[in-house]
Amino acid sequence: LKNGKGFSALMIASFTGHVNVVKILLQSDKITQESLSSVVTDTMGSNAFHLAAFHNQPDVVQAFLESSKGAQLLHLPRERGTCSGNTYGNALFIACKRGNVSVVKVLLDSHLMTADEMNQTFVPTESHEIIYDETPLRIAAYENHSEVVELMIGHEKMLPEHLNLQNQKQRTALHIAVRVGNVNVVKIVLQSDKMTQDCLRLRDEQGNTVFFAACWAAIDSARLSIVTAFLENDLVTPEIVNEPDMPPDDYVGDTALCYAAFVGNFQVVKILMNSDKM
Repeated sequence: LKNGKGFSALMIASFTGHVNVVKILLQSDKITQESLSSVVTDTMGSNAFHLAAFHNQPDVVQAFLESSKGAQLLHLPRERGTCSGNTYGNALFIACKRGNVSVVKVLLDSHLMTADEMNQTFVPTESHEIIYDETPLRIAAYENHSEVVELMIGHEKMLPEHLNLQNQKQRTALHIAVRVGNVNVVKIVLQSDKMTQDCLRLRDEQGNTVFFAACWAAIDSARLSIVTAFLENDLVTPEIVNEPDMPPDDYVGDTALCYAAFVGNFQVVKILMNSDKM
């Protein structure tokens, strides 16, 4: 049974954090798998587990995972509801998008969460120039949730090759963080022991490496600090710094220095010329 807003007792207990009530309801033989999977009608497309992740209720999330019935909700995606800004994704994706660190940790630490599912791709309802089809890590990088990014990258289930995963625009989590100017996220990813030169050499659909994209996007002091962070990283070699972009058409690519000189970005030119990697 649901109230006038489409919420069941389990849903209400889940998003309000009443973990003991949640446990009682999950243990009841009157709660069926079908009722557990039911969504909030015509609003956010969420079931009770999604609501707990969305409203940052880690104890409730843990209670679901410890229940044989509740654990089956771990991988279910949100249904596309009518609420503006609704995101199509599972509980981990929702928690990463919201920046709910405690919930993300509970989900990652669960033996039910595999590395592949940790990097599953979902499509946000409202697309953006930067984001299209995203993994939990990429959406956290886009939303500038640095603690979530650090937690995910540092987790044993996150492998170096997962940092290489690209969206439809061929952008990795690092590409996305660079393009939107999320300085702390960029530094966390760059400094990770899982960062590789293979990742740094990946190109987006415009033919840009992450370093070229950093120089291209350096229009303020925060973004200029991203360029500096790249130059100070040991993985960023002179070859990477001086590698031209590779546009998809027949246009001859520019190096980061040439591009900065062409558009008159003297601050980037100055940073590059003062680097021993030029």
